Amino acid sequence: MAIVRLELPGGGPAIADSIKHALMRAGHAVSGGAAADLRIGIWQVGMPLSLDGPPLVRWWTGSDVSCLADGRTERHDPRAEFNWVGSAALKQELESLGVRARQLPIVPMWAPRAHPFTEPLCVMTYCTAGREELYRWNDLLKVATVCPEFEFLVYRRGNDASAPQNVTGMGDVPHGEMPAEYLKAAAVLRLVQHDGMSLSVLEGLSFGRRVIWSHGPFPGVRQADDWYQAVYFLREEIARGPNREGVSAMATLRRAADGKLALYVADVLDCQAKEPING
Repeated sequence: MAIVRLELPGGGPAIADSIKHALMRAGHAVSGGAAADLRIGIWQVGMPLSLDGPPLVRWWTGSDVSCLADGRTERHDPRAEFNWVGSAALKQELESLGVRARQLPIVPMWAPRAHPFTEPLCVMTYCTAGREELYRWNDLLKVATVCPEFEFLVYRRGNDASAPQNVTGMGDVPHGEMPAEYLKAAAVLRLVQHDGMSLSVLEGLSFGRRVIWSHGPFPGVRQADDWYQAVYFLREEIARGPNREGVSAMATLRRAADGKLALYVADVLDCQAKEPING
């Protein structure tokens, strides 16, 4: 068993909860104190890396890779054992920047299970204030305008007077309360400029929700390149009912990710013992 300290200023509560539960499933302990065998961290622009202490693994999630490409963050260790990334596309991006990485998605803390849809039919989406370009806010509004039969629930954002009447800002919801939010929705819509292996996509699949995503491909997901494809796919997918293919894919992914996590933690400690760089 390893003792792991999480340093996640670039990752929110959902990511922290998911990593903590994955480590526990793999037989490790998570400590908030100084005593730890290794650290796992996520940083974004303007967040200085701390190289003091136990060996550091950086878990790259998407925006941080863009920050590295723009010179707005730094690399700490070029070895694959000390860099984990959620998707093959991000792995390739990192390697083009001189950082080798191991592919390992951050998977939801909740066990996959298909749940029935409820009325009214709602679409869950996400757009933080100030990041409208990244989350393609204008495209989201177009989808909502053309689909008045669905209610659109926007998380991490308040109500917007310029949005259609079927768009509701849900604000910040504690991660522990999100299962009830997923059960309100029939689908998750995620249109973004750049992405890793989105946790909201994986959580939606875990609850049997239909998922329309601008990235992929992934089992149980429809990939929409533009807003009018998203309109067509939303209507088609929601009409099919709960996403059992997505639930099955998530059960497989979660088992594989848990196994990889146990192996990768052991490899970090072994590699650090043989050839320490950080710490």
